[in-house]
Amino acid sequence: MRIALVYKACIVLLCGLVSQAVNADPADNNIKGKIATVSPISFSLTQAMVKDTELHVSYLPPKRLPVNRVASWIRKNASNKFEHFDAFVSISAVKPGLDLFPSLRQRNIRIVDIDIAQAIVPNGEKVALAADAEFFWLNSNNLLVMAGILKRDLIALWPTQKALINQNYQDVAAAIRQINLQLDEQLMDNDIAFIIPSSSKLTPFVASLSSDTSTKEEAIELGLPYLVIDSSKKTPSEAWKIDDFSRFAKTDLIERLKGQVSSLNAIVKKQQ
Repeated sequence: MRIALVYKACIVLLCGLVSQAVNADPADNNIKGKIATVSPISFSLTQAMVKDTELHVSYLPPKRLPVNRVASWIRKNASNKFEHFDAFVSISAVKPGLDLFPSLRQRNIRIVDIDIAQAIVPNGEKVALAADAEFFWLNSNNLLVMAGILKRDLIALWPTQKALINQNYQDVAAAIRQINLQLDEQLMDNDIAFIIPSSSKLTPFVASLSSDTSTKEEAIELGLPYLVIDSSKKTPSEAWKIDDFSRFAKTDLIERLKGQVSSLNAIVKKQQ
């Protein structure tokens, strides 16, 4: 009798496993690692770094939320049960409110935290930060630091993907430098002396450019050409509209960065 019950239990278990295999998403068979993110810049950069690999990156907060509202979403959902992830790419060293690692760890005790704002190694490299509220990732030098940290940790976790991750890093780093050079050349060709951020959060964007930061009053007093930068779609079109990566987008990282060049070209032509 006992043997018969055990036999039936085994049959039920086997049927369940077969059913799961039949109903599983075929694409999941090709995924070797699952990565979670909660900030738009972490998602965009990670997506670019794992391109064509067997790694998959997910963005967990509602996509409609701007980055300044994600911390509130995390607090409200901290006790929720999230799916299994192998790594969490964060910027928690600089933005502690965007730390979902403790919640994700409840599902997978072995999950790895990859903090791209500060390397989790002795004397690890860290992004430059002048103020807590600023969007530090807009500084191209910071973005290169973040890419370097991410590359190293992704390769350490998934060494079989090393060649592709290395190639993606080279492509991303080269594109960041090239785009920054194009911006500087355009600014110099048009004798733009000052860049005026509409918000202090955008100041890091100017820090990596050749033009200086100033106020509109100072620029007018000195009689020097200037441009106002802004990321809001609601402000006047006279401003240089930039993508501040405060919102989620599926668009490729490099394409979003190239948009800064296109936007600069458009506003310069308009003012000529």
